[in-house]
Amino acid sequence: MRKIIVFSGLCLVSAVALLFYGCGSGGYGSSGSSTSGIATNITITPNAATVTVSGMKTFMAVSKDGNGNTLTGVPLVWTSSNTAVATVDSNGVASGVALGTAEITASVTYTSSGGYTTGTGTTYTSNMAKLTVATTIDAMGIVATGHALAGVLVTLKDAQGRSQTALSDAHGRFHISTAGLKGPFLLKADDGQGHAMFGATAAAGGANIDTVTDVMLRAWYGAHGTTPEQAFADMGAHPAPDAKSLQALDHSFNGVLRDTLTAEGLDADKFNLFSTAFNADGTGFDAVLDNTHVATGGKLELQDDLMGRSTDVSALGK
Repeated sequence: MRKIIVFSGLCLVSAVALLFYGCGSGGYGSSGSSTSGIATNITITPNAATVTVSGMKTFMAVSKDGNGNTLTGVPLVWTSSNTAVATVDSNGVASGVALGTAEITASVTYTSSGGYTTGTGTTYTSNMAKLTVATTIDAMGIVATGHALAGVLVTLKDAQGRSQTALSDAHGRFHISTAGLKGPFLLKADDGQGHAMFGATAAAGGANIDTVTDVMLRAWYGAHGTTPEQAFADMGAHPAPDAKSLQALDHSFNGVLRDTLTAEGLDADKFNLFSTAFNADGTGFDAVLDNTHVATGGKLELQDDLMGRSTDVSALGK
């Protein structure tokens, strides 16, 4: 049974109303006991990811036959469309080489008799996963409310009120350069209809914007006598939380959500609510967001219906 987390409290219309929405051809991968059948359908995940130069990302593949049966022991060949940008080894581990993008795929080739071959035959290829190699001067993350929010305007403001913007892609991901800007940064995702959510980061790197980051920042700004909206309008008067404040805020909320994170297969000790990357695919942290919502009321309250407990999280912003 999935745990349901309910945020109720301050008039958080933003989160409630936010309805907007390698060296590639390595050797064989996917070890395991062989299963008969032809892998006509290969799906690799995640379908989009970001790494820095020299950074690595592991892609996973599931192979199925024409009847939808999962096959094991299929000797997949992993390929990068642009080895000058990223390489990928025989286990699906991609490495960033230079700035840019590359498409990662996995394939298998069969002879006319149905055996595997590295030569001429019938080849079945997976979906293309987009791997972006970015610099460390980028703020990057995902905009989500339990599903990816595509085509959303994301604006980053620095300590002096200077800004940069970007649009989230089909998977809710965005990249914004922080070159020439001074942290800490406050980020806003806006649907263009007056609805917004907020995220924050002290420096370049991970900077997610979702239901949870929005509530965390509302608790923090509320404890400081203001709101994220007021801060975004005047960063000088209402600066974003610094690295120490973000760490403390993450620690506090992570403690409240620890059981939920663990239930979804996440290591709460390593998962940073502001910056850890995730996919808006209904699993992991996205499943937490799927079962998290904000309601209006007299106070900012975190209610865990499954555990039968609720927490006033307004004090966590102090």
